[in-house]
Amino acid sequence: MGITNGAKLVCESPKSAHPRPADTSVMANRRRLHGSKPQSQRLTTPNSTPSDPNILARTLGAFEALLNARAAIIRSARLDISTGTFIGAVSLAELAGQQALGVLALGRTSPELMLAAVPCARVAFEAGAKVAWLLQPDDVIEQHRRWMGFLSENAKLREYQVEYADKNVPDAASEMRDLAHNYRAFLADQAIRGGAPGKPLEIIRTPPLGSILSELGAGDLYITYRDASHVVHALPAVQKFLVDSRNERLQVSAVVYPSDWAEPISMASWGMYVSTLAVLGRLGGNRTHRRLLKNSYDALRRNQLMLIESALVEPMDRFMP
Repeated sequence: MGITNGAKLVCESPKSAHPRPADTSVMANRRRLHGSKPQSQRLTTPNSTPSDPNILARTLGAFEALLNARAAIIRSARLDISTGTFIGAVSLAELAGQQALGVLALGRTSPELMLAAVPCARVAFEAGAKVAWLLQPDDVIEQHRRWMGFLSENAKLREYQVEYADKNVPDAASEMRDLAHNYRAFLADQAIRGGAPGKPLEIIRTPPLGSILSELGAGDLYITYRDASHVVHALPAVQKFLVDSRNERLQVSAVVYPSDWAEPISMASWGMYVSTLAVLGRLGGNRTHRRLLKNSYDALRRNQLMLIESALVEPMDRFMP
């Protein structure tokens, strides 16, 4: 969906536990399929061509299969969420799953709703990254410190609201101030309970998403996240999906091609995938669960590759602001 033609595809790197993106260009993804690697090492794709009119439907079908696999795994896994860290992580993983379902529902409703799917995909992506970051440390104390930092975002939000309310909604300022105070008091209590006598735990503040992705070994994905900002923050680049310049007279009309769906599907599936893997890894998943999830994810990736290649036969003369 980004400003450039094509989309960033999520794929796994053998050097990282977290999927990594391929080159954003369509031709680079074509080389992944038909490049210099021996035939036995190439990623195989479904029996379709770049001009296959059903490729989006096939990709959405693979996406649905992945979501169904996740739902079945979560139902069968016995997840122990007895601590605050795990409650926060599992709730964010559920958020990622629900937002991914939103992307699927919009795609099934109408291909023209791609822009509406981007915010859902972005939320799933960010939630998934935060889950993986929260559960990454092996040390339980460090996990708890990260969870405290995650909770501190609530206090920070309320403090911003107090600043705004003082100037614009004075009647609400007192309530917002009390909420911010309560959050800070709770965090202080948690720090005392979790630390040694006279030495409260220091929280680990949640870093910016770009830093989180770098720590997870997936820093390249930040480009994809920033691409989605053009939609979420209503920036000029979205006009290429909304202004039809194929005729002499410009018209405001949805201009969405199948390949445009590759990025929201990729973002949403990545967020859902890495968050589910992280939860299973810490809270009771088994090898069978992870294998089922990976197989479903790989099947989706194969369809995504073909979806991206469909850009090779799509019109290139899009309106650019």
